[in-house]
Amino acid sequence: MSPGEGPYYERLSSYIGMRDYPLPWGAHHQAMPHGRVLLGAGSMALLLLLVATASAHAQLGGGHGRRQRDQQQTPQTSQAPKPLPARPEIWPRLEGGALICKSRDDLVRYQTQIANSASATTTAGQASDCHTISKQTGIQILDHDGPSRTQIVTTDESKETGWTNSYLPSTPPPSVAKSAGAGK
Repeated sequence: MSPGEGPYYERLSSYIGMRDYPLPWGAHHQAMPHGRVLLGAGSMALLLLLVATASAHAQLGGGHGRRQRDQQQTPQTSQAPKPLPARPEIWPRLEGGALICKSRDDLVRYQTQIANSASATTTAGQASDCHTISKQTGIQILDHDGPSRTQIVTTDESKETGWTNSYLPSTPPPSVAKSAGAGK
């Protein structure tokens, strides 16, 4: 029996008035009396999936026409932002948290307390002639007394003179050396 023949064909074609014409779809679809086709559950799910995917793709701007239309309406006029001017690094400097004492003797007393006490933080906090700085501060080195004692004067508006136990290397870090070399 060839497709479009047999009792199934006879019954379907009589419903839609196409007794002399074969059905263009396979026998797995059901023709209704008004000529419309009912799809099976699997076909309906596939159709809904395709519609949902196409709708989401269009909403996200995935269509080529929309992207071209947007580009034509708003030409690209913005340029890359200009880099900020290089801020010179301070050198020599003390970092935030560095200790400054009024005299060399105050610094020696502080260092002795730290060496002899497990509670150096609380004892050192009580030393009235020493304090920590809150931010990076430029300095000028006046004198050295070994590697752990350096007499300095700050270059900010306070121009504070004192002694620090901060390590101050004799050469600047690479970032400072590069910026100093570029300006020459």
